[in-house]
Amino acid sequence: AAAPASHDLLADAGIDLLPPAALQPRPASSGDRILGLTSTFCRPSPTNARLAETLRLACARYPTLRVALNVFDADGADACFDADNATAALPPCVVGRHRVRGHKAVFWREVATPARVSTYDIIFAFDNDMRIADDDFDLLEAARLLRRSGAGMGQPRVALTERAAVAA
Repeated sequence: AAAPASHDLLADAGIDLLPPAALQPRPASSGDRILGLTSTFCRPSPTNARLAETLRLACARYPTLRVALNVFDADGADACFDADNATAALPPCVVGRHRVRGHKAVFWREVATPARVSTYDIIFAFDNDMRIADDDFDLLEAARLLRRSGAGMGQPRVALTERAAVAA
């Protein structure tokens, strides 16, 4: 009988995102080398405009941040996120633009290989609609909390804000 599949999608895909140095119980600091991983689509949209602005803010806030951006539906022209695109150019901390089709875990497996991530202290995979430099999110504090807890991976808490009902 075949062994049951685990519920650890990253492990099943052969992905080990955190180098051993990231697991040591030391507080995160502004000197930590951070690799961000995110995926998005090519077409100009409010989501991509917000992503470009979030990345600009994050680059300024975290000088050691480097980002690998996957545009999963880009064609060979690679015109996504360039100066001629309505979304505008990406900041210099975006050190790689990739075109890996499929789910974001496929991108992580292809791009975030142990050899490529070994020079980073923190690996931060985030969705394209997560604001990582505003909305009171502090990446270094999140890393501190993960290290203090001994967790190898974390998920930001999503808060529900209820709005008053609008009269019809």
